[in-house]
Amino acid sequence: MYKFTCTKCQEKIQATDDLEVFFKDRTNNQCLQCYAPIFNKEYPTGDDLRTIFTSVDNFGDKIWLDFIIRQYAKANPTEKIRIQFPSKTCIYYYDKMFISNCSQLQKQVQALSPKEYIFNLAVEVQNYVKSGIRLDTNIEPKKPKNLFFECDNKTVIFHVRHLDKQPLKNITEDEFKSIIDLFEAYKWKVILIGTGDKTELSHYWAYDYRDKLTDNEILWLIDSAGLYIGRDSGQAHFASCTNTKMICWGYQEKMWFPKVYSSWQGDFFMKAENFSIVLTKIKDYIMNR
Repeated sequence: MYKFTCTKCQEKIQATDDLEVFFKDRTNNQCLQCYAPIFNKEYPTGDDLRTIFTSVDNFGDKIWLDFIIRQYAKANPTEKIRIQFPSKTCIYYYDKMFISNCSQLQKQVQALSPKEYIFNLAVEVQNYVKSGIRLDTNIEPKKPKNLFFECDNKTVIFHVRHLDKQPLKNITEDEFKSIIDLFEAYKWKVILIGTGDKTELSHYWAYDYRDKLTDNEILWLIDSAGLYIGRDSGQAHFASCTNTKMICWGYQEKMWFPKVYSSWQGDFFMKAENFSIVLTKIKDYIMNR
């Protein structure tokens, strides 16, 4: 086993001998949870380089990857940057599967050339957020054509998704009804955005725009509204690109990135076993408007 102490977090790390070249030569003996070559600018530079970022499918990942690519482009204006699906890559995006599966990581390391390296998008995001750098987007907001009412400071954008993928991120029936009943009581307009099966969750008080809007239109609605609410999702990251107040909640105990936004934009709760905490926060916000 190859053993070393991470130069960032000082944790004792053990890895199989065949991964020594990765940890020693490509990460300066940093563990996979600390290695952030884009944020720390620990990557090769030169006018003759061509950098290729691999694309991602998750919406939240896309928003962050686009942001990181733009930061990279600013720091390296002479490079030609391309985005493509995984093949030959100079910068290879990997997820937690590769951290826990050494044989899979080994294959990726062996395929890299001297100018190529691996980075973890989640770790890059953590570094940008903790540094106080706010996420932004180059998506231009655009007013929806099919909007027949005013979106104002007494309008809430409620992200409601219902997908088989990652079901713990779906809004529950009790959460849905409790939230809309609360806004109805105070005469706030409710706009639903999101994807997936809409038959289980519907309410006469809410304007249902799920699966009907472009990213540009969603951004316009969030930016024009008085509040954004929803569970941990890519849309929560998207909403953080605006100045609209956010109230979000998760499904697990560990910290998730939107919580860091709380210092300037809103509130993010960990696993909300007692959902009344979230409802109280929403009610307090309505009362203080």
